[in-house]
Amino acid sequence: MFRLAEKVKSVFDYYKIKSNSIPIIVEGKHDIQSLVLLGFNENFEILNRGKSLLSTAEMLAKNHHKLILLTDFDRKGILLKISITQYLRAYGANVDLYLWDFIHRFLPVKTVEDLPWAYELVTSDRY
Repeated sequence: MFRLAEKVKSVFDYYKIKSNSIPIIVEGKHDIQSLVLLGFNENFEILNRGKSLLSTAEMLAKNHHKLILLTDFDRKGILLKISITQYLRAYGANVDLYLWDFIHRFLPVKTVEDLPWAYELVTSDRY
C-alpha cells in the first residue's frame, strides 16, 4: 500500500503530464502561480474573467473537449465546482474532477493557493 506522500507525488506527477494537453480550470491568477510553483505548466483557463459562469462554460467547452477542474475547497469553491461542471457537461465537455477530489480528501487545504505548502508538508518526512 502506498504511503500518502508517495500517492500525492504520483497523482501530482500524473496531472503535471496530463495538463500539458488538457487545460486546468482555476478561479484566478494566484491559483496559477501556486500550481506553477508545484511544477505545472502554463496551460490554464481562469473562471473569474468578469463574464457569467454560463457564458464562460460555453466558451471553455467550445474551445476544449476535455478540461481538468481545480476550484477552491471551501464552501464557495465546492458550489462553483458543482455549477461549472454541470454547465460544461451540458455543453459537451469532459470534465476531470479526480485531482480536485483527491486533494479535497487527502490534503489539508481550503484553497488552491495553499497547495504548495500542503504538498511540501505531506511529502516531507515531517508529516
